[in-house]
Amino acid sequence: MKPSGAVRAFFLAASYRSVLQVTQIRDFPDESYAVCPRCRTTLPREYMRYCDRCGQCLGWERF
Repeated sequence: MKPSGAVRAFFLAASYRSVLQVTQIRDFPDESYAVCPRCRTTLPREYMRYCDRCGQCLGWERF
């Protein structure tokens, strides 16, 4: 039996609340930016609690 769309959406939404550690940096010629571990886009500021694009909860302990 395949899970319904509502069930999948529930579990996907809950997964964004769990903390993913920021571990990557993307270097540009004049600056470096941290990378969101879920959507892989650069973060405009360090130590943001949530990604402003995908909403993932971010952890900075390993950064």
